[in-house]
Amino acid sequence: MLLAGLSLYLLVTLGMLLAPNIDVLIGMRMLLTANSRAKINHETEGFVKILADANTDQILGVHMIGPSVGQLIGEYCVAMEFSASVEDVALTCHPHLTRSEAGRQTAMGVHGWTMQA
Repeated sequence: MLLAGLSLYLLVTLGMLLAPNIDVLIGMRMLLTANSRAKINHETEGFVKILADANTDQILGVHMIGPSVGQLIGEYCVAMEFSASVEDVALTCHPHLTRSEAGRQTAMGVHGWTMQA
């Protein structure tokens, strides 16, 4: 389900995944306060969260809340269409000083990786 406005939920909620007993991996809620572009634009409210299958690493859903998240959701639409894994997104180069880095950092966080040491 895709909602208009500042909140976008791609396909599923956590409750929908837990019902059929899917082993769900939940990516950290990457707060937009950590995103450089969001800081520059004074639009740091919100977060990105990834829901993935713990066994296959396949992206099952994405939750995004905040200003301009509509610009970020397309990457995950394509990733889910082609059954991309969370690792696929995490290993894909994202341009620096853009909001898209929030998507990559969230994917990295699913496996405990960090962008900066």
